[in-house]
Amino acid sequence: MAEGNLYHHGVWLTQNSGGKTERYEKWSAVRKDKRLESLEKEEHDCLVKMNVKKLELQAELDKMEKSKRRKEFRRSATSSPSEKSSPIGGRKDSKTLAIKK
Repeated sequence: MAEGNLYHHGVWLTQNSGGKTERYEKWSAVRKDKRLESLEKEEHDCLVKMNVKKLELQAELDKMEKSKRRKEFRRSATSSPSEKSSPIGGRKDSKTLAIKK
């Protein structure tokens, strides 16, 4: 630095400058940067936790939907025995009607 300047607590001071103000500005800027870093880390941690929770809930929802589909399939398979005895396509032709009469 130029002659007549002083390095004090990490800040270069000129002879006519108010050193306290410059030191405070530097200290507050460093403090602000550290706070922003910690907030960004907290935000990242929160986003990671929310994403994990979302994936857990999605897996649980998929599991519930799958079990619901299985229950509906079982119910539909056992609910209409007359459809099982009918020919393929669900049509009854005249021969099967004549035999049943």
